[in-house]
Amino acid sequence: MDDDHWIRTGRSTALSAFPDIEVVSAVGPDQALRQSIALWDNVDVALVDAYDSEAGFDRFPGAAVVRAIRAHPRGAQIAAVVITGHVANDTLRIRMAEAGADLFYGHSEIGNPAQLHGVIRRASAMAAFVHSSVAPPSMLPGRPDAAVDWIARHGHQRAFDGGTQKTLPVSRRTIMTIRRNVGAFMGDRTNPSGPPWRRVNEFVNKARGADIERP
Repeated sequence: MDDDHWIRTGRSTALSAFPDIEVVSAVGPDQALRQSIALWDNVDVALVDAYDSEAGFDRFPGAAVVRAIRAHPRGAQIAAVVITGHVANDTLRIRMAEAGADLFYGHSEIGNPAQLHGVIRRASAMAAFVHSSVAPPSMLPGRPDAAVDWIARHGHQRAFDGGTQKTLPVSRRTIMTIRRNVGAFMGDRTNPSGPPWRRVNEFVNKARGADIERP
């Protein structure tokens, strides 16, 4: 799964040359999520790109794709390999660990078909083992993936459009609800009302990749 058509096509073509690999599908993140039930029926290893600059609120749609894989009836049998240009982003790494990814690589670590083939073979061998090994639980405080998912499911994306708390296009009650709930995902229980909005805003925007400049 990759948002770039040419990367998808190139990897699919390269992998098809290996007799021990069958390329089942090559899709973008939107299609992967729309077809999440049928798409994973015959997949053993999924290559998932993490970042999409045009994805909207959450620029790391790969996290939702990994969650969809884990929710599939065969989810425990599928190895999820995340490939990203943001390998040094610790928040992304912890999001993918939360979602249930198995391996986490930078694009520069997989520079040719042979290296990609080796990654797939490694992932296939470990698919029967415990998932979520891409980051230790203590790497970062909080649960950024759960926070972003909660915001999207409750339709609170507009609260993170930018601007001060007073100028946001949402009610004060909504802001209070977000502070309490996101504060719990942050692991911050110092205030029953939740952390200050500035800290909540920073946490969420980093978790969703909004701090990454679009190309």
